[in-house]
Amino acid sequence: MHQTFRKWRRPPADLPAHLVSVRDLKRGEQALVLCLGGGSPGRHNNLAVFGVVPGAEIQVIQQRPTPVIRVGETELALDAAIAREILVERIEPEGSAP
Repeated sequence: MHQTFRKWRRPPADLPAHLVSVRDLKRGEQALVLCLGGGSPGRHNNLAVFGVVPGAEIQVIQQRPTPVIRVGETELALDAAIAREILVERIEPEGSAP
């Protein structure tokens, strides 16, 4: 679990192409949370209370003026810096071509 919460200020530039931050997703896109970067353990706990944990499925509601995501039945507004630290993998809609 310690690896899951590695600390960095920004996601590394050499991430695999399938990994993006919440800030990189478009409105309506769905993704699977893979890692919470940066921040303190307290921040991770606050996100966990709302269901933002590795393995959670999220959907982007909006990106501007502030990122808003849906986790289960909860809609959560995020600071842009926090949204950049949450690494996800896009979930392709069913029936879309690879």
